[in-house]
Amino acid sequence: MRGSPLVVLTVTLLTFNVSAQIMSVKEYPPQFDKSRQIWQEEVENQDSRSIVAVHASFDCPTRYPLNSGRYITFQPTGEYDALGNGVTIFGDYGGIAPGAAAMIAAADPDKCSGGVATVIFSNGQIVGDLRWASEFRQRWSGVYEGVIQSLPPLSRVANRQADLVEVEGFLRSRMELIPRDARLINGAFDSKALFERGVYLQLESLLSGSHDVNPASDSSLHPQPRGEEVAENGAGIPRKQQRKMAIYLVGKLQEWKTALENGLKPAVAQ
Repeated sequence: MRGSPLVVLTVTLLTFNVSAQIMSVKEYPPQFDKSRQIWQEEVENQDSRSIVAVHASFDCPTRYPLNSGRYITFQPTGEYDALGNGVTIFGDYGGIAPGAAAMIAAADPDKCSGGVATVIFSNGQIVGDLRWASEFRQRWSGVYEGVIQSLPPLSRVANRQADLVEVEGFLRSRMELIPRDARLINGAFDSKALFERGVYLQLESLLSGSHDVNPASDSSLHPQPRGEEVAENGAGIPRKQQRKMAIYLVGKLQEWKTALENGLKPAVAQ
């Protein structure tokens, strides 16, 4: 019985060390968002460099029974990704600036342990668990491929050498080369292919007019014309403004490309 307190103390220390080892970020206590019915926590950048990716892992010991008689444990995760997951062409790709903060999904602190496990800085440096860093880089590689494949046809429109109909055809042909569910023949999930396809899908949807166009470009490193100037009533792309839209998109894709190249620099673990 005398050994029991030592065991409890050891577990507690391990729990706090999961996030305490990431000295470049400060995690605030998780809060429950009633409107969205999710737990969230604020992550503050305490480094002198911008953060482009954060991954947090949580372990909740509650077991949930399956019909097969087996059990699964609830292990939620939280992420911030400035370059890939959920990012649009109209993003600023800047990441979490020094002293700034972002919200990520979290877990009930009374039932779960864990916290930030991986941080990637804008210069490519990785702090924490390299496994999650590898997943981020896999996604970014796919986004990067989509960006560099899309730039030449859009540049031709900008230079009056083609029109947007040709670009739409090119994007559709690229998407057809990638399975919709982005899974390999052996069933393994291919996040690189999924995120590459996402770039083509986003551009094709934009150019075909199925999206509203309302880019917030003022925060960009190299501001481009605002969306109101390249779209009619904020929806669709008027053919008479094809070149103007192409110039805008080339500028945004070039900006995204530069941010991705920085994030994909040879990994330096810390």
